[in-house]
Amino acid sequence: MKDPDIYLEQAGLKSLGFDPGPLDGVRGPKTKAARSAWEASHAPAGGSTVAARLVALAAEDLWIREIEGKNRGPGIEKYWEATNYANGYKYREPYCAAAVCWWVRAAVAAADTKPPFLLPTSAKAFDFEKWAKNNAGKGVQILAMAAEILPGDIIVWEFSHVSVADSPSPRGSAKVSTIDANTSPSSGDNEGGGVFRRSRSRSQIRAVVRILP
Repeated sequence: MKDPDIYLEQAGLKSLGFDPGPLDGVRGPKTKAARSAWEASHAPAGGSTVAARLVALAAEDLWIREIEGKNRGPGIEKYWEATNYANGYKYREPYCAAAVCWWVRAAVAAADTKPPFLLPTSAKAFDFEKWAKNNAGKGVQILAMAAEILPGDIIVWEFSHVSVADSPSPRGSAKVSTIDANTSPSSGDNEGGGVFRRSRSRSQIRAVVRILP
């Protein structure tokens, strides 16, 4: 039986010049090889870009868990330092956007030069879309939800959530792989729990924000 998600992935890979074999909705050896070749062609080079460092920093926090009640636990409080809401941890506020603010700030701090854009500081997920629009042309770009997604892209979701893409997702693919803070490991649960890898449908994307090298 054809898998519609795999079919869309195959069509997307073919449009990008990577041969997935027949468009049959089956992830066979040729489809896997085409996907691997496409991912390799977009792999961040040695952590030299803000996007690459952003993914690495998010991945380093995959150990973080809420073990002191709702939205509290070792590693979470630091996120609020990067926002304009210092009491976020105290009042157990959702911290997905705070985490992305912290990851961006830390990724930028490791650069040799000061970036042309202002750092994001809002703890509200939808404000990342506003931040991208306000800094458009200054090293930040806002893309359509159907765009080709690269590692390090910031994904703003329709359900007031924000995360960081940790692997490529070609145009036409149905799913996006991300690292999220203030989420759970379950695909059926978007509530808190810690920092986890997630896979979500593109149909839930509100905006894709890219920080340019």
